[in-house]
Amino acid sequence: MRGRRAGRAIAVVATCAALACAGGPGGSQGAGSVPESSQFPTPEQLEKLEAAPVPAKLFELDVRMVDAWELAGPFPERIVSEPYSEPENPWAALVDDAARRRAGLVVPTEAMYCVARELGRFYLAQRGQPTASLRAFMTARCNAPVAHVSFQYVEGEVSRERDDASIYGQWKDSAAKAIQESLKGGPQTIGIWFGRDEGRALVMVAFGRRELLLDPVETVPTDGAIEVRGEVLSPAKAISGLVNHGRVGFAECTRVGEVALPSFHLRCPVDPADESALVSVGIHPPARLLGELGLTVLAWPQGDRSASYRRPVYGESWPMLDEQNLDDGFVELLNRVRREAGLEPVELDAGQSETAARLAPHFFASMYGADDEVTADMVVLGMIAGWTVDGIVQTGHFSAAWAVRTNDLADLLAAALEMPSGRETLLATDVQRIAIGPMLRTEKDREWIAATFGTYSLFSEKAHAAVARRVFEKIAAERKLRGVEPPVPLAEVGPLCELTASAVQGGEEPADAMNGLLQGSVEVLGRAVSGWVAEVADLDTLALPEEVLKRPSLGVAVAVSHRRAKGEPWGRYVVMLVLADPEAQGV
Repeated sequence: MRGRRAGRAIAVVATCAALACAGGPGGSQGAGSVPESSQFPTPEQLEKLEAAPVPAKLFELDVRMVDAWELAGPFPERIVSEPYSEPENPWAALVDDAARRRAGLVVPTEAMYCVARELGRFYLAQRGQPTASLRAFMTARCNAPVAHVSFQYVEGEVSRERDDASIYGQWKDSAAKAIQESLKGGPQTIGIWFGRDEGRALVMVAFGRRELLLDPVETVPTDGAIEVRGEVLSPAKAISGLVNHGRVGFAECTRVGEVALPSFHLRCPVDPADESALVSVGIHPPARLLGELGLTVLAWPQGDRSASYRRPVYGESWPMLDEQNLDDGFVELLNRVRREAGLEPVELDAGQSETAARLAPHFFASMYGADDEVTADMVVLGMIAGWTVDGIVQTGHFSAAWAVRTNDLADLLAAALEMPSGRETLLATDVQRIAIGPMLRTEKDREWIAATFGTYSLFSEKAHAAVARRVFEKIAAERKLRGVEPPVPLAEVGPLCELTASAVQGGEEPADAMNGLLQGSVEVLGRAVSGWVAEVADLDTLALPEEVLKRPSLGVAVAVSHRRAKGEPWGRYVVMLVLADPEAQGV
């Protein structure tokens, strides 16, 4: 008889690109906003972290990988947090007693009894715990009101002649101890199961931290979407959701109404062609930059619920014997999926991948509780910053994946793309570069493969003309809302705008470039002009001055460039406007 605890369940909510963009205002001349550079760790800070020691052992779990598995059921029909018990089950009395001792914090639920049963059945049959993928399927199919489940168990050999009552009498103290050890901390939900097979018996205790107080969640969509609403049980600055669409797509959940935290209401649109779809709800604590997964929902767009698990496959088997060329192989497999999704391929960034490789062990150590949780934040932001990316970064994304009892790149890719957050990073439409921090162990029966991923969209000189047109259209649209005539393009100034944009990209200060553009415009137009310049990370946040929006008649020329200021990892658009009255004469 022995007690064992599962490895700590971990997850990454990959909304880090949005978080990194959510810095305070830092525009030029009162317009726009840019990422706050102080949010990103400096290259020196990252080098110090890289040099720190990391634990020798990670992913040391007795996992068994299966291609398919059938759950037994029965299953709750929806996600609820209502208390549940089984009066005729002596093991349930241990859970009920523990819940009474922590009244208000611990809630036994039918869903967690379901999870305990499915975990226990698997362990008895396979003599090990399921993969993270299968465990996530069990958790979501049982409609557990949590994102992740951990477990304790007591198991051992028993004779066929021995009855259940005698086993309970001998094991109940060990089971009670396992329950008590499981329930330390904040609000939790719990369930228990006892089973026996082939001369062995097992008591499985499943538990999970409750991050959300949920209204009942229906897993069959209404009007094409899953509705998730309730309250966050701990302080949070934001809550977000993503949902898988098809084999390679994803969509964002939208907020419904003007609900203020801690309350929330999300609407997650599903693809009606999907048999099933995974929805993830992320919570962003005020003191953290890395979000936490608060809930996963297994939705059934066509209404037919299944108990059958199939290991996801996204590419041909690609076993790795060592880390050499692991990143190249992953990019090859990923780009095949991107082509399937109609996306442009990404290119491996060698310099940033070297940084990623040095940071990856620290990230996984932090996520497994072997290092301070702030370390994971630093790694994520350091990866997103992309200090050594070949090019000027416009936005960055981050995710991580791992697969145990395998050294196959295809399994790593499947783990990365199974969750919506992984798709958001690896299948983003606008990224051109990827950095990979790989980790690998090939020892037989102890294999694992893991990696961190950073993807980056880059500024491009080729896009300047299209961005300038966007700015002109934005001016026209906002003037129309105010009932003002549309602007007239100052076509004669166009060549000067192109030269000025190239000068800024070449290193000239925007203010100096703007002065030169104004002088040249006066000479070309032969009349008075004025100018305006702003630096902004996102054109959607470009705040135009009142002169541009309210002046009754206006001629406009737009120059757009980009640059990366000293000490900042990301670039910014530089938007310059030449303003003139089309009807004015002279200087």
